[in-house]
Amino acid sequence: MRNSTTAYLHHVQAPLMVTQQGVSNFLLSQSTLPPPALSAVGNVSGVASVVPIVTISGVIGNGATKVPVLVIGHPAGQAGPWQIHSGTDAVTGGEVVVDRGLATTLGLHVGSAVTLLGRPLRVTGLSDGTNAAGIFLCFVTSATAQAITGSDVASYGLVHLDAQASVAAVGAAIDGIPGIHALTPGALASSDGRMVNASFLQPTEIFLIVCYVIGLIIASIVLYTSTVEHARDFAVIKALGARTRFVYISALFEAAILTICGFVVGWLLANGLSMGFNHFRPVILAQMPAILVLETFVILGLVNLLATIPPVVHLRRVDPQEVFKA
Repeated sequence: MRNSTTAYLHHVQAPLMVTQQGVSNFLLSQSTLPPPALSAVGNVSGVASVVPIVTISGVIGNGATKVPVLVIGHPAGQAGPWQIHSGTDAVTGGEVVVDRGLATTLGLHVGSAVTLLGRPLRVTGLSDGTNAAGIFLCFVTSATAQAITGSDVASYGLVHLDAQASVAAVGAAIDGIPGIHALTPGALASSDGRMVNASFLQPTEIFLIVCYVIGLIIASIVLYTSTVEHARDFAVIKALGARTRFVYISALFEAAILTICGFVVGWLLANGLSMGFNHFRPVILAQMPAILVLETFVILGLVNLLATIPPVVHLRRVDPQEVFKA
C-alpha cells in the first residue's frame, strides 16, 4: 500500500515540484496554480522548464460499482503512466489511459467508451502499477483535464533545472514567490506515506500481526508435537548408547528440516497467490520483496527454535527403557 501510494511521485523524474502554499500532499490534496504563478517559476534563475500537471479527484463506476479515481492531466510524453500493460500511452483529446485494476473492476478494455467525471472518453491504454492503494490513476491530456475542471489552472508544476543549478537554492527562490511552495517529490511522497499509514496501514498492520502470530503459534505447536511424539525414537537412540548431546542435535536438526520445508511450501503458495492477484484481480498491488521473505524466514526460524526448547528439555528425562515398553 505504501509503495503504490507514492509510485507516481517516484516516477515523475523532476528534482522539484511546485504546489500551492500550504499543500504538502499529492494523493488526497487539491492544489491550484494559476498560469502567472507557473510563469514566475519559469523565470527563476536555474529553472530550465516547468511542466504543469492537473489532478482531479472523483468517483467512476457502472451501476452499483463505484471506485475512486485520480485523473492526471499531463503534456504529451511527460509525467504520464510509466508502465503500459496493453494499448498505448499516447493519449490525445477524448482519450484516456486507465489503471488495469480499474479496467478489471469495471470490465473495460482498450477501445472501450467510458464517462470520466462527466466527460465521454475512449480507453486507449491500460497501465500497470498505477493503483494508489485503491485510488486508481487515470491519465488524460492537460487540455482534457482543464476542460473537465472548466479552468486553465494547473495543480502542480514539475520543475526541471539547469545542469549546474542547486536544488536547494532554486527551491528557496521559488518559496519567495507569493502563494506557492517548492518541494522535492521525495518530500511529497513521505507526506503521503505518513497520511496513508495513519489512515489505512495501521488497521491493516494490526490484522496482519494477528495473522502472523497465529501462524507462528501453529508452526511452533507442530514442532513441539512432532518432537514429543518422537520421544520413543529418541529413547531408541539413547538405548543404543548415543549421548544426550547427540539427541539434542537430532531434535534440532529435525526442527530445522521441518522449518525449511514448511517455509518453502508457504513461500510457493504466497508467491502463487501474489501472481494470481496481480494477474486476475489487480485491485491492490501484491508484492513479495526479497527483504520481506528473508525477515519472515528469520523470525520463523527463531520462533521454531524457541519452540523446540521445551521438548528438548523433555528429552533429557526420556528413559531408554521406554523402547522396551509395549
